[in-house]
Amino acid sequence: MIILISLVIIMSVSIVIAYKAERESALEITGTIIAVLAGTICLCSIVTVFMVRASTDIEISHHKIMHKTITEARKNNLSSIERAALLNKIIETNQKLIKSRYWNNSLFDIWIPDEVDQLKELR
Repeated sequence: MIILISLVIIMSVSIVIAYKAERESALEITGTIIAVLAGTICLCSIVTVFMVRASTDIEISHHKIMHKTITEARKNNLSSIERAALLNKIIETNQKLIKSRYWNNSLFDIWIPDEVDQLKELR
């Protein structure tokens, strides 16, 4: 959220600078360029919020399904190869969960749903 607010402030200040500057001056051109760049980055940031959130929601669903699969698989007698394959999937899923938790507790909190923090590691 801090990133988006900062971009809006930069864009607003550069628009004011470009408006107040004399015609055809370097300050007007610089202000316009900064406003366009900040606006573009802000728009891209807003679009990526929805894309990353959708991707994270898919990972959360995957995590829940993996938890159910592991529970059912442990009820059956697994061969050593099946156990090893299941362990690899558990490790892979836990790694994704740890990455999502890290980014959720960073500056990019708005991009990751808070539901990630409530998920438990698979065992």
